[in-house]
Amino acid sequence: MFEKWECHTLVVGGGLAGLACALTLQDAGVDWLLIEKNDTVGGRVRTHTTEDGFLIDRGFQVLNTAYPALHRWIDLQELQLGEFASGADVFLKGKFHRVGDPLRNPSDLFPTLAAPVGSLKDKINILRLVWFCSKPQNFHAVDKMTTEEFLLHFGFSHSMIERFFRPFFGGIFLEEELLTSAGKFVTLFSYFSRGRAALPARGMQALPELMASKLPPERLKLGAAGESLKEGAVFTESSQIKATNVVLAGWDVQHRLLQQPLPETHSAYTVSFARPRSPERGKSYLKLNGSPKGVVQTVAVNSAAQPSYAPADFDLMAVSTRREASVGQIKEELMAWFGPAVKEWTHLRTDHIQHALPQEWASFSPQLVQSIQGVKVLCCGDHTETGSIQGALTSGRKAALAARSS
Repeated sequence: MFEKWECHTLVVGGGLAGLACALTLQDAGVDWLLIEKNDTVGGRVRTHTTEDGFLIDRGFQVLNTAYPALHRWIDLQELQLGEFASGADVFLKGKFHRVGDPLRNPSDLFPTLAAPVGSLKDKINILRLVWFCSKPQNFHAVDKMTTEEFLLHFGFSHSMIERFFRPFFGGIFLEEELLTSAGKFVTLFSYFSRGRAALPARGMQALPELMASKLPPERLKLGAAGESLKEGAVFTESSQIKATNVVLAGWDVQHRLLQQPLPETHSAYTVSFARPRSPERGKSYLKLNGSPKGVVQTVAVNSAAQPSYAPADFDLMAVSTRREASVGQIKEELMAWFGPAVKEWTHLRTDHIQHALPQEWASFSPQLVQSIQGVKVLCCGDHTETGSIQGALTSGRKAALAARSS
């Protein structure tokens, strides 16, 4: 049966940006409707639950508790967050070396000073960097520099960059050359220095599901893909929706309905393993590869941060790799990190996310608003702000505020 609907603002796409847009419209009392091609909300934020009870996010994802946009609509306590420790254990020359945050965990002071990861000057510079990144006016002042250029200009040594910043932020940016705009680096570093990297008790997909739960279910049309924009309306396979405003939330939606080229993106490889429960379960520091050699980039014991991610007798290990690699190759490399016990690890899942994050060599400048056949069309998504959960949520809110005024 072919249906016809009308609303003031139609949101096409139920990822984080689309949900943030709908919540903002709801708060403003605007008549809206959201359609999503999949049968669940969340976009790229997905969690797979295995038969044995492991929660495996689609790619290594974390929720930073300092993201301001999160606090607009949800109480983080509802997510029952488990947190990673601030800092990292860097694997270098056959050993792990702690680079922690002594301001939050004083016991990390002496291990951090003793770690052969940069000089004493580098470690003092990190305190300067925390202060610098706390000033919002500095975010755009360094936009035209790459992250590597900025770190060198700031006075960090090549050793500190190679052994800490490159593997840590290479895993965040999904590119270890650190060509990403320094503006994004400064923005994200400010969040990491103020907040915690955390995981919800039901997996990362709990975030979009919680956002969706605060919206009237009859306004969310799942399994309805926007296929064309013509005659002043959006058409799905079984409906026509007329609206004064149409918000296209996500680059895939904009590609499909506006024929806009897809942005250049970074891919990600994450391999998940089950490890028999270890004393390491209580140590939730991210493990970094401090060497440019090897395929392994980072290892996160997700169940150490959030115990619900694994059954009681196991740990869930999320291994991010620099490139595609076989399970055997990864396990062989990790035996140098964790010993022969790695042979007993069970491979659970491999995720290759081809379009994980937009490339951010400079600030984005997309065309956000246009008029098509009398319809005001607005674009949002993390590729219009910054490639992050904060960017997606902020972009959705901005689109809603622009739609509300018309």
